[in-house]
Amino acid sequence: MIEDHLKTVEIFNRRVAVLFEQICQWLDEEQVEYTKNEKEISLTEQKDRTYTTKRLDVFAKGGEKLFSVVPYGVWIIGAEGRVELEGDSGTESFVYLLKNEPPIKKEVEREKENIINRKLNGSHPEGWHWLDERITGKKPLLTKDIFTALVERIN
Repeated sequence: MIEDHLKTVEIFNRRVAVLFEQICQWLDEEQVEYTKNEKEISLTEQKDRTYTTKRLDVFAKGGEKLFSVVPYGVWIIGAEGRVELEGDSGTESFVYLLKNEPPIKKEVEREKENIINRKLNGSHPEGWHWLDERITGKKPLLTKDIFTALVERIN
């Protein structure tokens, strides 16, 4: 059980690190002058699940904070982890979704449950998705265009 816990955290931390790299690449492509600071933080989920991860703080050339990307948790219902994009005027959520849905246990109800899963979760590629609270059921893949629009929204 402890090994599973550690492996889950390790996978989550790798996914978060890749997200940080992608965000910095997008900022470079947009020719944003920035500095970044990654800080180790501790998260506790339930009483026995404490682990360390990193947050990303991004600052403008003059030192003003542009935004932070802060891990929220790895044990998230319906996702493989969640992070928050935080700014002065708000917060947006990103969740990590796997391409394949979990296997269905009851063979008899397989077709019915597959249809329900498809309607609820849709077909999506693996990766970080924007969890748009305003549009139920929509979780578009996080792209540079979505990310830059969200940074403007939260500032």
